[in-house]
Amino acid sequence: DKALKDEDSGVRIAAISHPNATSKHIDKALDDENFGVRREAIRHPNATSKHIDKALDDKNYMVRMHASEHPNATHENIDKALNDDDYYVRTTAINNPNATSEHIDKALKDEDARVRTYAASHPNATSKHIDKALKDEYSGVRTAAMNNPNATSKHIDKALDDEHPKVRTAAMNNPNATHENIDKALKDKDPGVRMYARHHPNATYEQRGNN
Repeated sequence: DKALKDEDSGVRIAAISHPNATSKHIDKALDDENFGVRREAIRHPNATSKHIDKALDDKNYMVRMHASEHPNATHENIDKALNDDDYYVRTTAINNPNATSEHIDKALKDEDARVRTYAASHPNATSKHIDKALKDEYSGVRTAAMNNPNATSKHIDKALDDEHPKVRTAAMNNPNATHENIDKALKDKDPGVRMYARHHPNATYEQRGNN
């Protein structure tokens, strides 16, 4: 308590970083005039969903970023962060392992392609999310969808028709590519796509020798 009143912000930061800091200490530190103190407060493992909600209203985007990535962030916290004006906060929010299917769906509608890219690569992304991401206007989102290990052979087949070679290359980097996918990629006009197809772990002996 005394350290959190110290005039030196470094002392206050050290105090709120202490593992024995309580909920009351964190709440008090979140009102500190120094953003570094507030940032350390919301990074504390004892921060609750109420603390996170409070930090998501902070004027400093870095405090809001740390709030959105906190492992104790709830469904409501992440949803709130996805409405933030700053794309950094929204990107951090959709990277949170606690992000649900609903959050990913919301992030795939984000105006910023960087947020949609992270949504497409989220480990909780479903088949429907990957389908949606493969229709995105930005090739980076479509590439992220193909880098997702949840992509199926049907997704890979669709991606192999993409106009952008980096999407097709990503399709051939996906471990779920089947022999049929590889056969299709071996006929690609881009030599890089064909090369990745030949070197795919699922390629047959005959496919590896295909030129």
